[in-house]
Amino acid sequence: MDKDNRRTECKNLIIITGVSCQGKTHIAKELRRRFGFYLFHTDWFYHPLAREIPKIWVGGESKDKNEFIGIRKNLFTKTTIIEGSHIGSKEELAIFVRELGFSGAIYIFKIESENIKEWFQNKHPEKTEEVWNRINSWFNKIYNVNGNVVSTVEEIINFLNIDEDGNICISR
Repeated sequence: MDKDNRRTECKNLIIITGVSCQGKTHIAKELRRRFGFYLFHTDWFYHPLAREIPKIWVGGESKDKNEFIGIRKNLFTKTTIIEGSHIGSKEELAIFVRELGFSGAIYIFKIESENIKEWFQNKHPEKTEEVWNRINSWFNKIYNVNGNVVSTVEEIINFLNIDEDGNICISR
């Protein structure tokens, strides 16, 4: 991996989205581990641990959201991952692209796992069906980016033809 990968202009965004419990975070972390890509989780803004949850809808304009994205811009690597259900919205993705001043290639992946029911029940053991219906309905309302459907990190690596140095070798 290029040791100067950080502080370089971001040329590729890998978008990883999908409904809850599909394995988005696991796949994104594995790409980060293998290739050193910066990883931005949309939950950092929408479901923060150390501050109040913002009262803004996905794809909505917000000075706070713009600042939140902008201050992380210098952390982005040549290839950066944005992961979360929220980035499955064209409007949300457009805000990220604008606030980052991004003009490179965007590769969108929607994760769909055959283990969804088991993983979802483990995460939401109470009122599983009710919670699933609510979360799935919400995601179906915001999802409009039409990503490539995959279920594993290997599928993303193979699709993009990522080499051992983390370069995306897909022909555009």
